[in-house]
Amino acid sequence: MTGKPTGKSERQRVYWLRDTQQEYPQLEEKLTADVVIVGGGITGTAAAWWMRKMGASVVLLEEELIAGGASGRNGGFLLAGTVEHYARAVALIGQEKAQRLWQFTVDNIELLKDFIFDANIDCQLEQNGSLHAALTDVETRELSDSARLLRAA
Repeated sequence: MTGKPTGKSERQRVYWLRDTQQEYPQLEEKLTADVVIVGGGITGTAAAWWMRKMGASVVLLEEELIAGGASGRNGGFLLAGTVEHYARAVALIGQEKAQRLWQFTVDNIELLKDFIFDANIDCQLEQNGSLHAALTDVETRELSDSARLLRAA
């Protein structure tokens, strides 16, 4: 067999989705909705949930398994900030924007936790903090600078 793996064989390699079965009706009729979302990954399902919460009628279309792609393979870490150390973000976009971006991620973590509790989702949420380890002298300086800048902010 050659070529790109199909969604089904790819799903079978993901431990926590291995035995997942979802039963949703096939779209066989004309529907009217305020919003139609194509794609049932984290972005599509989150958008659908929030729009429904605001009173919109929503149709979510997914070809295969909801959260069966990259969203289903996500380890689910809730980390503040971006891939860049905070000091590097400050150097790239400035103190004010870096601080707003950091706060945006913190606020979104709180929104996600509220969603999990409000929707009574049993997802084994654990809040254990996180650790950033330096592997080089440059990273040691960046992490020290990041800690100093975050404390000041």
